[in-house]
Amino acid sequence: MTDPRIHVRPARPEDVAGVGVMTRSLSRQSVRLRFMGGVSRECAIEELRHETLAGRTEGAALVAEDDGGTIVGEAYAAYLNPTEAEAAFVVSGAWQHRGVGTALRSALFEQLRSEGIKTVYLETLPENTPLLQLVRDAGLPTKERFADGAITIRVELQAKATV
Repeated sequence: MTDPRIHVRPARPEDVAGVGVMTRSLSRQSVRLRFMGGVSRECAIEELRHETLAGRTEGAALVAEDDGGTIVGEAYAAYLNPTEAEAAFVVSGAWQHRGVGTALRSALFEQLRSEGIKTVYLETLPENTPLLQLVRDAGLPTKERFADGAITIRVELQAKATV
């Protein structure tokens, strides 16, 4: 169940600072799981800031904010071609397991579906069980493939969710 204080909306250029603040609050493990390895915090901040701005032209970027306007999560999908995208999610530690990821996933998948995206790919480390469960809980057809120490998940958006 999603915390009722959470609001998901498209990212705006003025969100760059808030995304930076959220990224600074992430644990090392959250940064490691989001970026699949050892990237510096500054590199993580720059990448998430880029996604916030690139969502207007290169993909879709959403933020989740609490009722005070603080950004507590981010979702981004980079367009690979007119029918496929690659997605990633991150949620501030204090807000994990409170439905923020679910709200971001639902909103992002719906937006991508409305734009004609039929397939979404996510790549993650095997120990990122929260992301694996987040995708499985969407109730959409998925295929998972393990190679080179990572799991690639293929999600078919054209199907209706079963949950």
